[in-house]
Amino acid sequence: MQIKEIKIEGFKSFGKTCQSVNLGNINVIIGANGVGKSNFINFMELLAYVANDRLGEYVAENGFADAIMHFGVKNTESVSGVLIFEDNGKQRKYGLELGKGANGELFFKKESLGKDDGSEEIFEYFGKKGVLSEDVKGGDEGLKRIIREYLQGCRVYHFNDTSITAKIRQPVSMWDYKYLRNDGGNIAAFLHHIRYEENLKKYYDRIVHLVQEVFPRFGDFELDLPGAGTDVRLSLTWHERGNDVVFGPNAFSDGTLRFVALTTLLMQPPEYLPKVIILDEPEIGLHPNAVKILADMIRMASAYSQIIVATQSLELLNEFEPEDIIIADYDENRKTSALKRLDLNTLEQWLDDYSLGELWEKSVLGAMP
Repeated sequence: MQIKEIKIEGFKSFGKTCQSVNLGNINVIIGANGVGKSNFINFMELLAYVANDRLGEYVAENGFADAIMHFGVKNTESVSGVLIFEDNGKQRKYGLELGKGANGELFFKKESLGKDDGSEEIFEYFGKKGVLSEDVKGGDEGLKRIIREYLQGCRVYHFNDTSITAKIRQPVSMWDYKYLRNDGGNIAAFLHHIRYEENLKKYYDRIVHLVQEVFPRFGDFELDLPGAGTDVRLSLTWHERGNDVVFGPNAFSDGTLRFVALTTLLMQPPEYLPKVIILDEPEIGLHPNAVKILADMIRMASAYSQIIVATQSLELLNEFEPEDIIIADYDENRKTSALKRLDLNTLEQWLDDYSLGELWEKSVLGAMP
C-alpha cells in the first residue's frame, strides 16, 4: 500500500481552493523559497501526529491554530485533507477536517474512511480524538488499523541540527534502537543493534562502506560496550583507517555527520524502514559526490518505502528522472501554494539538450529559488 494522491485545503500556505498532487515511489519537490515545499512536509507530519493520537501536541508545537490555518483563524474556518491509497489495485481513502476551537486548539470536525469496495463512512463530531484513535470505537476497525499503522510509519527526518549540543552528538541508552529517531539522536544505539545482530550485519557493513566513500579517512564506528550494565550509554565514536585512536562524535564535521545519519536511515535493513520517508533539503552541507551517493541511496530505499524529498539542489535534481519531479509554486491570484507534476510531453524536446537542473536554472520548470 502507498499514497497515490494527497489533497490539502486551508493549511498554512495552502488556501481554500483544494490543492491535489499525485505521488509515486520517489517524489522530489522543487520550487522557489516560500512557495510551500516545507508546508507540504508539515502537513504530512500533521497526519503522522493524528495517527499517533497527538493532534494537540502538533498544534502547540506549530504555533496553534492561527499559525496553522491559511492566513489565520479570521480568514479560514477549517483545515482539511484527503489521502488516497492504492493497495494491489484497490483504493482506500482517509479524509479529515479540523475546526478551530478556543485557546488556539484544533478539533476533529469531520472524517471519512473509504473502503476497497468504493463505499465511504462519514464521521461528524467536534472532539479532541479522531476516528483513527484506538480509544474511538465505531467504523470499520480493520480499515482504521491499516490506515493508522500506515500513517504512524510516515516519518519526517530532520538531520540539520548538528550543533555541539545536538542530540545526534550526545550519548544514548543502548536499548533505544527500535527505530531511528527523526533527529538521529539514537543513531549510536541503532548502529550498535544492527552491527551485532548476525542477520543484520551486512547492512551495517554497507553503511560503513558508503561513509568511507564520502569520508576516506573513516575506518569504522567504535560501538563496543564499555562494560556490563543494564543501561549502558553509547556515543557515536569512531576511528580512522590504520589508526586505533578513538574520536568522539564532535570530531565529525557537520556535513559528514549528516551523511552518516542519511546513510543509516536509507540503508538500514528493509524491515526497519518507515512506510514513508520525508526529507527536507537533505543535501545541506554535502559534497557534490555525496549528493550523487545520496540519490543512489534514495533510489534503493524507494524499493521498500515511499520517498518524499524537498530540495534546492541542482546536483540532486539532476540525479532523478522527470517523472520523479513535483513543482511547487505559489499562485498570487488565489493566494495559495500549488503542487504539480512535470508535463513530460512539453519537456521532451528540452531534455534532448538540457539536464533537469539546467531547465530549472532557466525557469522552464518553475521559478528558481
